[in-house]
Amino acid sequence: MIGIIVVLGFVALFWVGHINITKVMVNGPIYKQLAGDKDLIADILPPSQFIVEPYLVVCQMNGAKTPEALKDLNTELQNLEKQYRDGHAAWTQEMSLNAVGNEGVVARELLQDSYRPAESFFQIIHGDWKVAIDRGDHATASAITMDQLNPLYEAHRSAILKAVAAAEAQVKQHETEAREAVEYGRVMGIIIAAVVLSLMAIIGAVILKGVLQALAAVTNRMQSMAEADADLTVRLNIQSKDEVGILARHIDHFVDKIASVLGGVKNATDSLGGTAVEMYATSKQQETTIHHFGASTTEIAAAVRQITVTGNELVNTMSEVEGVAKNSAGLAATSRAGL
Repeated sequence: MIGIIVVLGFVALFWVGHINITKVMVNGPIYKQLAGDKDLIADILPPSQFIVEPYLVVCQMNGAKTPEALKDLNTELQNLEKQYRDGHAAWTQEMSLNAVGNEGVVARELLQDSYRPAESFFQIIHGDWKVAIDRGDHATASAITMDQLNPLYEAHRSAILKAVAAAEAQVKQHETEAREAVEYGRVMGIIIAAVVLSLMAIIGAVILKGVLQALAAVTNRMQSMAEADADLTVRLNIQSKDEVGILARHIDHFVDKIASVLGGVKNATDSLGGTAVEMYATSKQQETTIHHFGASTTEIAAAVRQITVTGNELVNTMSEVEGVAKNSAGLAATSRAGL
């Protein structure tokens, strides 16, 4: 029952982990939702490392009609330039020009090939183009835009598109690696779970076998103790630390006590048997003495009877003597009287 519960627990744990990994894995529901949100924001907001918006503001300033409009557009252009330079500095810290593969291509296109025309673009804006705008010469400013700024913008745009293509290839590569890592983790999880379950089954079988053997030994011992010819010298000798081992040791201790009690009873019985033999010998001796005493008594009785007869004869003799004496006395008296 415990094994079944453990197996079901592992299955449930694996299933929950599989569901969670499926949700957050690359191209999973949550991943696609996050990627969609980021793509939406990227589509709404112009990229800071692509000077398309500064180029658009330049074109707007070329056709601005009022000083207020020029002032607002100039402020916006300055902010866009600052965003570009801050972003470029940040990516310079994050990327390495010596990286291999698509990562190196993205770094070189973004930090070098697209940066050089962008830097020249802003230098012209702060130079001849700014002078023409400040003096209100929109024709010259437009000419500078078309002849100088536009080629730089196109060169910058070409490098950006190459960087985007390399970045997309890099994203696909990372997605493939992530997907393979997730799949590898899933397979390894299944293998590890199978190995763990197998080991648990083997260990459980060994433990169960040991417990069953110990219980069988205890049961057989109890059955043998219930028989009349039980051998009280046999011990279970189970050394395990579990409940079965504790029970077996208590049974051995109990058998020791029973054997000790029976040994005392045997010694008492042997002692009682010796006493009975001694009493039997004493009784036989007493019987012999009594027989001897009876024979002596018979002899004494015969002697007493003989003495009695002799006494009676003596009494009769004395009576006769007394009669003779009386006759003698009478004769003597008669004789004296006759004299």
